[in-house]
Amino acid sequence: MASPNTFKGLRVVELGSGLGLSGMAASISGASSVILTDCAPSVLDNLQHGLEMNSFLQHIKVCSIDWTDGGSAAADAVGACDIVLAADVLYDPTIVPHFVGVVETLILSSIKTSLNPKIAFVAATLRNAATLEVFFSEVKIRRLPCLELSRTEVEAPWFRSSTFYYDPGSVRLFVLGLERYSDENGCHWISPFPEI
Repeated sequence: MASPNTFKGLRVVELGSGLGLSGMAASISGASSVILTDCAPSVLDNLQHGLEMNSFLQHIKVCSIDWTDGGSAAADAVGACDIVLAADVLYDPTIVPHFVGVVETLILSSIKTSLNPKIAFVAATLRNAATLEVFFSEVKIRRLPCLELSRTEVEAPWFRSSTFYYDPGSVRLFVLGLERYSDENGCHWISPFPEI
């Protein structure tokens, strides 16, 4: 995280948490609450164990979410959030529609709860072009504003010097739920759903 206050006061949900690193980083960066989610019992157990080992992490809980249960079930399980994080979850084209549906529902169900931004950051490693096409199609069908950030906007010095088992050029970062991400003064959040 670029700043210890990046997520200050925001409620964060991480979808498909795996090890939970993104959510834990959000907690360290000032989030008021973080919910790490996954559906595999072994992953959920590992997440809980990781939190117990890192007791300095505050305001984090683990929650089971199966995207195929639908967005309403996910929203009921986690409640309102300001930011949705998802890293390396776009690898199977059959789950992408469910994933996008959950993201859409979490954004829409949270918009009425505060003035904070309601957006999702989705980091994807390009393994299969067809999977990414399904993602773009679902975003378009649902009319979710989607912006891809360029590498220069997100690249950190360690990123350029690290050794990866995949091409770092294949990592793409999308922001869902915005009309515009930034202006000359820095971040500028705009609700993508003005009719609500």
